[in-house]
Amino acid sequence: MVERVWSARGSLAVRLPFEENDLPRVEVEVADVLSELQDDGFAAKDYSLVATAVLERGEGSRAAQLLAALETHRWADLPALRYWEGARDNIEAYAVRSTDDRIAVVAVLDPAEPLVAPRVVRREYLTAGAAQELLDTLQPDWWALVGVE
Repeated sequence: MVERVWSARGSLAVRLPFEENDLPRVEVEVADVLSELQDDGFAAKDYSLVATAVLERGEGSRAAQLLAALETHRWADLPALRYWEGARDNIEAYAVRSTDDRIAVVAVLDPAEPLVAPRVVRREYLTAGAAQELLDTLQPDWWALVGVE
């Protein structure tokens, strides 16, 4: 599935890895996340939405599991976390590959309220070893090319 999203910095062609009925709506945060990484000197080539979770309180919540998996590099746990509800706040985890094949992992708080801007809550630029471990868990067709116009 390919969609085009718009940001203040242009548009992005987006191909999503999930099944149609599991898809979160593609919002402007994708373009904004990539723009923030670009501001850090990280030129994005492609990205993958690797996990989503409804924001709930508590240590056992899916959102807590998602953030813990990112922090401790438990990449194999991420593909099982694909819970998204448009009427609730969600956490979305993206893997972003640069033009020189570095990998960044970014967690975005995607509020349900359309007037509240999404924000990055966690960003990490991975070492080569951690990046390869993450790549080994992701399906090749989960990657979307970044096509900024």
